[in-house]
Amino acid sequence: PYTLLEENGWQMMKDIPDARRTDQERTAQARRGKSHPALRSTAEMLELFGITLVLLRFSKDVSDLKYVDIRLMFVALVASCYGSGMGLAAVVLASLSYLYSLAVSYVDISYLLYSVDTWVPFVIYAVTGSVLGYQSGRRREEREALRRQNRQLQEKCSQLQAVRIAAERHSFANLYRIVQELDALDPPQILQHTVNIVEDLLGCERVAVYRMDPDGRGAHLAACTTPMEGRAS
Repeated sequence: PYTLLEENGWQMMKDIPDARRTDQERTAQARRGKSHPALRSTAEMLELFGITLVLLRFSKDVSDLKYVDIRLMFVALVASCYGSGMGLAAVVLASLSYLYSLAVSYVDISYLLYSVDTWVPFVIYAVTGSVLGYQSGRRREEREALRRQNRQLQEKCSQLQAVRIAAERHSFANLYRIVQELDALDPPQILQHTVNIVEDLLGCERVAVYRMDPDGRGAHLAACTTPMEGRAS
């Protein structure tokens, strides 16, 4: 009989060699694994923000770009690619950039406190970053879940293949042993030994072998197990 391990059992067995390392090495590796993607995402977001600032400066000289909200494009792009965390950071950067543009245009920042119209860009940035970031994070979690399921199925398939190969090897070993035993016996003893082999392999206590008569109308008992003696004539 073969029993599959639990969902994380095979992974636990694979991680046993990692226990030989010290706690300090495992902690350092975990920190590196978590920090590198975050640092890379932050660097890429800052690069996109730099490109956004360049486009904002360039849009002053191109009339068609004056009707395009480049900051909103920046927020939407970051939130869609990096999730809600980076999306909120992009909202903050876009808001700061908008405030800076107002200050450069000699607009009193205190005007934002009592003018509802000036809140619209901030609200749009926040809603866009939150919604797109949530959708991106959800898709990422679903993708990771499918990858985990795929890895588990691959591991279970590898285990089943290993068990099947072991079973085949075991069967071939039994076959070789049985052939050797039968080859070493005299012909009158072969049938009785065959009955014993069937009884041992199949766990069946009632085994009988008959020889057909030459005319094909009947058969007589040739060999049987002990419980069948007197009952299988």
